[in-house]
Amino acid sequence: MIALAQREPFSEITIARLGRELGVVPSLIHYFLRSRDDMMSLVLNHALKELAELLPPLSGVWRADAEAHLRQAYETLLKWRGITSYMAEQNKYRIFQNVLPGEVDFGLVFYDRMGRIFQTGGFTAEDSARAYHLLMHFLTSITRADVLKLEPAAQRETLRTHVDQFPVSDYPGARFLIEAFTNLDSKRTFESGLTLLLDGFERWRAQSI
Repeated sequence: MIALAQREPFSEITIARLGRELGVVPSLIHYFLRSRDDMMSLVLNHALKELAELLPPLSGVWRADAEAHLRQAYETLLKWRGITSYMAEQNKYRIFQNVLPGEVDFGLVFYDRMGRIFQTGGFTAEDSARAYHLLMHFLTSITRADVLKLEPAAQRETLRTHVDQFPVSDYPGARFLIEAFTNLDSKRTFESGLTLLLDGFERWRAQSI
């Protein structure tokens, strides 16, 4: 189940499919996991646990901590490709997980860490909430584009061929953009976007101090 979630869209992993992969009847999986929702949350929590274990200790320097946490989240989501595509399309269990009593919700662990980063940095609760929400949208979008090969670099030949069939004089802006645009991959986009977002958050912070 874990291996499937790392390479395939989670929406395609059914109880019946899992039973075939494991060589057991679906009813046995239902007995232990109760439902597909429980299976989904279990796998998500496993991935988030891996993320939590790789996060560095908080230093108290908000920007350094935010960068470190977001970069680790980026790397983890690229590894868990099936989960990344699921999280980009579904709302359920995107933040918190449905864990059994006594178990740790690692989605809550990450959410709490991000909250503490902004709180320690002197942000207001309102600005912290907006910053977290924007960062999660950005992270989900970038990793989904990588997993589904939607980044310009993955479409390089198709995009360049399309622009090249028209005279430069008809679409000078497109010709101006196309080469640099089709060199963009998820890593470059992530680094540029993260810098822009954190620069903007720094301005919010300065206005509230």
